[in-house]
Amino acid sequence: MQLNIDEAHKNGAVLLKVDTIVCKVNLKWDGLKEDYTFHDGVFFIFLLGLLEGFFVPLYQFHTIPKSDDEKRQNVDLALDLMRDSGLKFYFKTEDIIKRDLKSTLRIVYSLFQKYKHLK
Repeated sequence: MQLNIDEAHKNGAVLLKVDTIVCKVNLKWDGLKEDYTFHDGVFFIFLLGLLEGFFVPLYQFHTIPKSDDEKRQNVDLALDLMRDSGLKFYFKTEDIIKRDLKSTLRIVYSLFQKYKHLK
């Protein structure tokens, strides 16, 4: 996926915001590199919990998913939590699991838009 300069700037701001948020709880994150962890749903669950101010018990999801089915369950849980928090967006669970950058950025940008006022 090629990004133009405006998209790259917008994505950079969004990713900087994500980095700022996850650093507060000592999560290691290197942006959207090839091994990024959004594809398994864990980071989405943690990120939404941080933004909304709740904790998802660790027994509710697979912290280290070993199969695509476990990743799917995590992404589905993250999707449910996002919908419950009032976010409106469309994506397929399979797109996230397959590391589709456009779908992942769409979700991250939706989170950014809703919570951009947070410091």
